[in-house]
Amino acid sequence: MEDHSTDGTADLVRENIRGLAGDAATMPGSCTRLIAAPELPPGWLGKPHASHVGACAAHGEWLLFTDADTVHHAASAASVVAFAEAHGLDGLSIFLRQEMRSVIDGAVLMVAFAGLFSGLQRSTSMLNGQYILLRRQVYEQSHGFAAVRSEMMEDLAFGRYLSEQGFRVPMMRGESLASVRMYADWRQMWHGITRLGSGSLRYGGLLALLPAILITGILMPLWAPLVSPGVARQTPGLRLLWLAALGGYIPWARRFGQEPQPASGHRTWTNTGTWPLAMSLLAPAAALFVQAAALWGFVSRLLGRGVSWKDRRV
Repeated sequence: MEDHSTDGTADLVRENIRGLAGDAATMPGSCTRLIAAPELPPGWLGKPHASHVGACAAHGEWLLFTDADTVHHAASAASVVAFAEAHGLDGLSIFLRQEMRSVIDGAVLMVAFAGLFSGLQRSTSMLNGQYILLRRQVYEQSHGFAAVRSEMMEDLAFGRYLSEQGFRVPMMRGESLASVRMYADWRQMWHGITRLGSGSLRYGGLLALLPAILITGILMPLWAPLVSPGVARQTPGLRLLWLAALGGYIPWARRFGQEPQPASGHRTWTNTGTWPLAMSLLAPAAALFVQAAALWGFVSRLLGRGVSWKDRRV
């Protein structure tokens, strides 16, 4: 689905489609199309509209919604469909392996995702818009993304909607199936966390307070000395409490860690070594970035300005 992109994605897809056409003799039954989304109708936001147009044009019993920057392993789709069918699911969504530019990127996303998950109700069926698999019958019966056409966080809204309708579409870990690099630079990361932080608050109810409490607590090593310079010296146990809190991020850090491999020099996925520890120690600084971005987004939405995301105001 080509949704009026300006970064050359459409040209790249067309080039790959021509290559697939040339290999049609060795790939029987393959059918790859690039569909251009029409102009955005009133009341719709771009992502749910593009997803809905693509679903209406697709064929088959299963629909897989994914982003252009998601990298799928060869057996990814087949494995997910087989799992859903074996367990009688209406669909499922997976948490992808997150590729980082640096340990600082990893620390920011580590804090952001830990905060997001802490503020979601256990009964909420969260979806990750980077990878959503649904039965066609379920999509049509639920009216699909048309039901959440105006939602900025369409994946969270759609997951909650499907759960309320009684469909079984769980969120699962799938780092071995696909990967993604969410942000190319700090500007994209700022806008992304602004959108994530301001948009996800509405889906947690009273639990939405937990991310703010969690992130503010992690900031304590930064702001406590400014408020009371002698606080760490006067209460030694507080330092141990801070270290324990930072240590609690290590399991999350293991989902984001990368480190250069000496043999090749390339960055490859690993959940060992010093990266998880380094990211957990960077949690206070990362929490400052996340809290500032989320607060900026919240104020912008409160003032009716919306937030900037992929050159659009949402």
